[in-house]
Amino acid sequence: MKRRALMLALAGFTLAPTVNSSAAPLSYGTYYDETVAAPTCISTTFCPVYFSQTPADKLLMVRKINCIFSSPNPTQQAVLEIATQLHGSPIQRFLTLPMPQAQVSGGVYTTSVESQPDWLVGQSRFPFIVASTIASSNYINASCTLRGDLIDPIQ
Repeated sequence: MKRRALMLALAGFTLAPTVNSSAAPLSYGTYYDETVAAPTCISTTFCPVYFSQTPADKLLMVRKINCIFSSPNPTQQAVLEIATQLHGSPIQRFLTLPMPQAQVSGGVYTTSVESQPDWLVGQSRFPFIVASTIASSNYINASCTLRGDLIDPIQ
């Protein structure tokens, strides 16, 4: 009995949502990537995935974005946006990502998004992706990888 209670407690701990789960961005020479798992978004129609601040001395050319979204309702749209501060209001620049047909299994819709945007992000900016569903969902799970090249700004 004690063993079962311990196993249930451990399972609950490992499944509990927290803040954005991300390793630090990987940067080597001009190569740059970051993978982020957003906390589970509860009772909402949208779920943001926040990436780290871009380097202060480089621009970031976003070459590839891969995301996986899952929810009891299909993901309708995903948009790449940019902010000047963490969790701040987006600047008036956004990119709608292509949204393929969701796969349904056990009442859960899973959508895998892949895009090669070639989209330039400024220095010290905060890129983020917002996924939205057609109706309020009990939950939305989202994780994304952003890959690109660091570019020296024109002086």
